[in-house]
Amino acid sequence: MNSGDLFEGHWRTLEKVFLRVLEGSPERPLAVVTAGYPLLERVLTLLESSGQGDMAGVQFFPGIPRLALKLSPLPPPPPPSPADVAACALAALDDPDRAVRGGAFLSGLMEQGIGPAEFRLVLQSLPDEPGRSAWSTLDNLETFCRELDSVQPRRSDTLLREKPAPAFRRVFFYGFYDLNPGQRRFVKALSETTSMHWFSPVHPSSPWGSVYSRTGGFLGKLFQGRRHRTDAATPLSPTARLGESLLTGKAVSPPPGVESVLCGSGIAFDAALVKAVGDMLGFRPGFKVAVSAGSGDRRRIIIALNLAGIPTNPGVSLAWSDTPFGRFLLEACSLPLWNWHHLKIQRLLSSGIIFGQSAAGYMEAVAARGARFGESALAPLEMGFADELARFRKDLPEKAPPAVFLKCLERLVSNPAGTPLPPSLFRDVFDPLLWRSRRNVDLDGFRTMLAAQLDATGWELFPGKADGVSVLSPEQIRGTLFDGVVVTGLEEEVLPSRPEEDPRFPTTLRRALEMSTGDTREKEEAFVLRQVFEAAGERLTLVVRTRDSEGGSLMPSPFISALLADPKVPVLRVRDYAPELMPTPSTPPFLQQSLLAERERLVHRFFGPHDGIIGPGRFTPPVGVSATMLEDYLNCPFRYMARSVWKLREPPDTQVRSFPDPGSHGRMLHRSLELILSGKTMEAAVEETLGEKDLVAELGSESFASNYREVLLKRVGSVMEYFTENEIRPLAGEVALEGTIAGIPARGRMDILAESPAGIIALDLKTGSPDKTANPLQKKNLFQLPVYYVLCPDRPAELGYLHIHHSGAPVLNRVTAGQVEAELPEVEARIRTIFDRIRAGVFPPSGNPEICRFCGFKSLCRISPGTRLKGKEVHEEPASP
Repeated sequence: MNSGDLFEGHWRTLEKVFLRVLEGSPERPLAVVTAGYPLLERVLTLLESSGQGDMAGVQFFPGIPRLALKLSPLPPPPPPSPADVAACALAALDDPDRAVRGGAFLSGLMEQGIGPAEFRLVLQSLPDEPGRSAWSTLDNLETFCRELDSVQPRRSDTLLREKPAPAFRRVFFYGFYDLNPGQRRFVKALSETTSMHWFSPVHPSSPWGSVYSRTGGFLGKLFQGRRHRTDAATPLSPTARLGESLLTGKAVSPPPGVESVLCGSGIAFDAALVKAVGDMLGFRPGFKVAVSAGSGDRRRIIIALNLAGIPTNPGVSLAWSDTPFGRFLLEACSLPLWNWHHLKIQRLLSSGIIFGQSAAGYMEAVAARGARFGESALAPLEMGFADELARFRKDLPEKAPPAVFLKCLERLVSNPAGTPLPPSLFRDVFDPLLWRSRRNVDLDGFRTMLAAQLDATGWELFPGKADGVSVLSPEQIRGTLFDGVVVTGLEEEVLPSRPEEDPRFPTTLRRALEMSTGDTREKEEAFVLRQVFEAAGERLTLVVRTRDSEGGSLMPSPFISALLADPKVPVLRVRDYAPELMPTPSTPPFLQQSLLAERERLVHRFFGPHDGIIGPGRFTPPVGVSATMLEDYLNCPFRYMARSVWKLREPPDTQVRSFPDPGSHGRMLHRSLELILSGKTMEAAVEETLGEKDLVAELGSESFASNYREVLLKRVGSVMEYFTENEIRPLAGEVALEGTIAGIPARGRMDILAESPAGIIALDLKTGSPDKTANPLQKKNLFQLPVYYVLCPDRPAELGYLHIHHSGAPVLNRVTAGQVEAELPEVEARIRTIFDRIRAGVFPPSGNPEICRFCGFKSLCRISPGTRLKGKEVHEEPASP
């Protein structure tokens, strides 16, 4: 029945033909189907500006699935929830760790119209054996599809398989040029019931013909010769012509209004982006601006613009999983999986939600009673929340439908104490209609479903404004037209993207399924970029990062290298700048804990106290340094701030162990040797040291305490034996030192001052394995030896770090006075830098796993502090010559 026409050409000529053909179609009702929402907005703007205000009998659909929904003979179905999709993926993959990503992959196949039947037929028709991975993918797809049908049999992918009802006299398809197999089948079925007009922004003879080959060939057969090229004598716009020349290797002639901005990563990128957009908005009143950005940048760009007072369209939502509320739900479900370990309970309480019980109070109670982990450890603590958790555990089944686990969780979080969960969270998570799957799962599987639901829902962080700056993906921006466009994502390996061969889908299989293949990927991405250039009416700004999040160098995309080299294109360089600081509370924000820390983590524009950046003048800075202070700062500046600036008391460590933690062991070893050097016997010194500490409570067992007593005696004895064998005679221990180093007042306590055959030797004791650094002065976080050397009234002839470790005799890494003198200028420069950073109030978390492992400030800093700072890092660009 199809009696329409196929029109092909670039966007601006396509618009003119579309308006003419639509105006000349008196038949009603009509349907206009565009390739997405932004293109629909462009079409409506065109109709309004052309005077075609009366669109009675015309319906508009942003995408083919929306048209299929309209033409379906049955009522519209609700989409399956993320939780149910995860449940179906669990059934297919039987692996909670792979379920969410696997479900997205399988859902993507079905959305393209590739179901189990098509997949099996193609596998059986391939000339070569596709391999085990492909057959395994088929098995997973069959199970996934079967489970999804039981949850929601009518979905967007199944609607494309239904026979469309004849509801429209004509259908106008605008902006499509690469249909997937499912869409092609639907369009073919629709052509048998109605007439169609097709408007495609590319033609077979253009440089981009290969991108259009699959759909172009299909449309050529469908329209049987009624094919019209619209732009044979019409040139591209100046920006589109620039993109065409740049991406096809022709001579580049940039039009006015094109510039490039080179910047760093993190908030340096935010600053460059905000400035570029602000400059465009100031060009004239009503100047319409869009930002083209990949999925990895869109969210941070929207946040950066809104924080700068520039509204955007769309806004941005915060996933529940990124809030303390969502974290609380996931932590509660992980407690039984971790056998109620007290560190997991500490994390649960540190959110400040539901129970109203402080994490510090709980950890003190655990330490006082010597409790460890397991359900039985909660009852003796006599804390109110323990009963709630015990009831929660009792209600949990081994295996059940997800709705049963959901009910148990809902009873737990209905506790009125603490901060209640927001009502919208209950709507997004605890609605029974979101949990239709009836397949039995265990707690781990339910937690996977819960995580998927929390990731996909949330609350609005910044509302979108219809007249705000449009932040669109490159695919969304094509076909639109703005006064100015800012383009991002122009770095090597971002564009073109890194090619990756999927073992589940080798190239031969993708071709057989009529899917995009790796050999056409680069051409497709180049064509999309050309269309992004075409969307810029007057001004085009390219924002290119030259540093990654680690500070490493980035190269520009080869797609734009010729443009950056052109002297006619202005290239700006964004320099580093002083970061803005969030107001620091008048008292340390420890009691506010993770709620405030999580909010700060989301704000890219500001550095706040939970980032460790508090700025100068907001605390009493130190007037001098010590070796221990310098080492503590380098190990983790944030922990140094919590201890020395905020003066916070570290919660007691209650990790399950049969041996004291490294810090406690080192202090007892130092104390024992100090007592020996003061005249006590070795046995008496060890007994007095152990008597100053409740070792039984710390280790939870008299047996463990007795074993450690023997270990400490053996370690102390090995040190004294080492001194005898190497003719080292201790003179004094814990020697107080004062003076200046690098022009800064300094103090310290030398562990041991001794006499050796070479003369006076200054020793610093280290527990743990010997350092592998050949010259211990090169170890960037150790300052004891140079500080001892400078502060000693009589300069020692030798210095050394004496390593006392469990695997053998002590090892002495020694250096001479001459070596210290040679390294002293560099060491003093490092000391001045550290001292200046401390006084400037710069205390970022180190993210060192070994330091974090024994840190008592995790609930304040979060478990992975380095990842929180990564989005805010500034990378200074070199000064322009």
